[in-house]
Amino acid sequence: MNIATELLVTVMASVITGAVLSAARQAWARWNLRRAAPADDLKKEDCPMGRPGETKDIELPYGAHRHLVELLRKLRAATRPGPLSVRDIADGAQVSTGTVQNALNGTTLPSRQSVAAIAGFLAERAVRRRTPRKHERAVDKVHQQVEKLWEEADWQAKGPDPFEAAVRDLYMQMDHGAGANLPDHIPDIVWAAIQRSRLLVVNHRRDLGFVDLFIETPDEQTARDLEENEWTGEFSDTVSGMVGKDISVIVFVDIGDEQEEGTAEAAGHGGL
Repeated sequence: MNIATELLVTVMASVITGAVLSAARQAWARWNLRRAAPADDLKKEDCPMGRPGETKDIELPYGAHRHLVELLRKLRAATRPGPLSVRDIADGAQVSTGTVQNALNGTTLPSRQSVAAIAGFLAERAVRRRTPRKHERAVDKVHQQVEKLWEEADWQAKGPDPFEAAVRDLYMQMDHGAGANLPDHIPDIVWAAIQRSRLLVVNHRRDLGFVDLFIETPDEQTARDLEENEWTGEFSDTVSGMVGKDISVIVFVDIGDEQEEGTAEAAGHGGL
């Protein structure tokens, strides 16, 4: 082998060795990069929420919405073999992963149907009873709790109850004797009794379509004036006109504590 041939062989060997080493270095670098890279390619919805450190704090004031979120979280925590992922819940309840996240974190209040579907799916897997009948009853009880909490949360989110606000407004107009909605045919004795009395509580019973109006009177005569005269019908009609929907107002009259104590003292002195 002459010198030229030896030189050519040496150069080719160097090129091949360099290529092999370069490929090895690139493969090693890619492997290290893949090993060190964070798992950012995992979707949030595939990561389970509700485990320690993974669930957001409930940033809601105490009320129906907060209680609803707490109930859903308790159901999720009770599922077996462990808390289900957001994706599992979404697939099982047939809602979006965003809806599940909102329901569990209280970010927004999902629709009644979505919350019922999520709660039903979780309850079936969280509630454990010895017999199918007891299991069904327990799941139904959860459904009732969720339904009630959702209704309360929805009403609270919409702001003050318009029916309660209208009843308060009309009562104050009558108390002051001035306003845009004063009834026309309420007896004067009732007007005078209202102006001597005090409004205590207004409570809208939405399930029955009634508004309870609790009034405290200074004495028994004022209480009789309110109870024995016809005025609640026209009061209800006026409120219905204000809110644009039929509503019935039921009045409850209570005599003030001072008057009751005075009456008791008088009765005691009379017995001596």
